[in-house]
Amino acid sequence: MSDGDISQPLMHDDDVGQWIGDDSAKDSPCCRYFVGLLCAVACIAPLECVISWIAGVGHGKILCAAAFGVPIIACCILCFPISYDGETLESSGCCCGFRLNDAEFGINNYFQRLGTFAKAASSSGFGDDGTVAKFRVKLRGWFEDQTDGDPNIGTKFGANTQMVYSWSDCKQRMTAMGSRISQQTLKRENELALVVLNNSMGKFGLGTSNKAHSIVRPYLAHLFDCAEGEGWTFQRLQSQFEGFFADLDILDHNLVTRNVFDVVAPSKSKTIVTQMVLKILHRIALDMDINDEEAKELTAMQTTDLLPMACPLRIAKTFFMTACLTNPVRQQESKWCARYKRAIQAKWPVMAFHGGRPWNEASLNVTASAFLDAMLQAGGRSVPLAIDLVMGYMLSKNKPPCLNGVDFTNETNIKALLFEAMRYHPPVTTVPMWTRDTPD
Repeated sequence: MSDGDISQPLMHDDDVGQWIGDDSAKDSPCCRYFVGLLCAVACIAPLECVISWIAGVGHGKILCAAAFGVPIIACCILCFPISYDGETLESSGCCCGFRLNDAEFGINNYFQRLGTFAKAASSSGFGDDGTVAKFRVKLRGWFEDQTDGDPNIGTKFGANTQMVYSWSDCKQRMTAMGSRISQQTLKRENELALVVLNNSMGKFGLGTSNKAHSIVRPYLAHLFDCAEGEGWTFQRLQSQFEGFFADLDILDHNLVTRNVFDVVAPSKSKTIVTQMVLKILHRIALDMDINDEEAKELTAMQTTDLLPMACPLRIAKTFFMTACLTNPVRQQESKWCARYKRAIQAKWPVMAFHGGRPWNEASLNVTASAFLDAMLQAGGRSVPLAIDLVMGYMLSKNKPPCLNGVDFTNETNIKALLFEAMRYHPPVTTVPMWTRDTPD
């Protein structure tokens, strides 16, 4: 079908599958109340039985059975599996194991390695000479530990997978990605850096089908002027950030402590720079103004959206996780996608980059979902991190010696620091892909 043939839609609902922002999951406050009641009963029942036994009230064996039985029954209900459509992972082996593309991952070759990576990355301070950050040494050791013979190939994740370290090899592989995708010898799955995501929240944009990508790419690119800077000139961005910073008395920003607060108390999460970036990205991309509370909500969703998807599959499917986190967050995402769909149609009343077809629901859904992905797990997350890193070096009292005395009112020095910080602390650590020698 050519672009000129507008009598048929480019995509149907079956082509999209479960997308981020899909409103098929219905959030029920009653389920959360029931979960809270179960947790309360499981905690109180043993205590009540002990008190009754001490007071001589009731039969000892019955009280003992209740003290152990009630929490067990509550746990069984909370852990009851809830199915959802579109899952590409398969549970395998232990409670944390899963299979993807015939590759098996478990505690030893996946979760334990992610844990040691996080521990290495969180190392703070500098070495004895005051010039080399401890995390650099720890992370270098971690990547070296994944090798076996060839220092440029990490193999310890097993499951017929490799990590490629060489700059020239990485460049060659990434340059060839487009042609290999066309040849069906390379594909992306629902993955973000080292983390394999389940589909409990829908499929992340990087892992959607080629057909979905062909719809999304031109609109997502033109939302940001194809990097030409027509709607987001340097002067406009500078003016907007200056306005935000001028309103601050204290810059309270700490991405290290954010995750727990994002889940339990978003208003306490120290993510003011992230909120600024989200406001600006919405304004320049969709001409949409979001207020402080909406920016805080979106910022918290960067964590609450990722948490269920990064959990072991069996945990993500439990009644507890579904009722308390998955369904409520999916309802939030559905609300935002509905706003994005209206804004996208206001910007392009028809599918301007696909022959002027009218928008159908499937194409609109996947485009709005991709923009939400960009706000939650791509630019909306990595750009604030980049700004945070650069500001940290500029404002810290514990600068590396090479930065002492540097004039940061000079834009050339700021740009040089930015590039070095991105080399030294890359916000995106790995690019996962799956390859084969020949197409099916």
